[in-house]
Amino acid sequence: TPPSLVLRYPDLQRNPGPLVERVSVYGHAHLLLHAFSFGFGTTSCFKVYHALRKARPQQEVEFFHPVYLLELDRFWRRRGQRAPRLSSGMMLASTALEICEQVHLYGFWPFRLDLSQNTLPHHYYDNVGPSHFMHTMPKEFLLLLQLHSQGALQLHVGPCTP
Repeated sequence: TPPSLVLRYPDLQRNPGPLVERVSVYGHAHLLLHAFSFGFGTTSCFKVYHALRKARPQQEVEFFHPVYLLELDRFWRRRGQRAPRLSSGMMLASTALEICEQVHLYGFWPFRLDLSQNTLPHHYYDNVGPSHFMHTMPKEFLLLLQLHSQGALQLHVGPCTP
């Protein structure tokens, strides 16, 4: 999420290099930010946007439209999601469901242990868990599991194998 990006790369204006290097491995993929989901994230998103625009102008940086985020929140609330804010992953999964014929999700697992009882990090890039005041990861997982059982998406919960 953008606030965590700014914490990880605190000097974006003077030294965007580490962020640019991190993002460049994805080629010309678009970077989608939720600048308008909550006020506290807007400044962070724009710092990321300006740093990348200056250092990597070919990098497409997009923002979720605020009305879309509002409607997305309403949609999931009608289906039982009561967290103050959807996770970034849930926002992206929702968007994928709207625009893709097939959706395969990996890494949506809200538990500290995998199916073989091995300890898991929270993110692929750090082990900082979500704020329980902001997200309800088990409830999001349940919603995704329901979509999986209905055939709307494929939820992969085992280890990724080549």
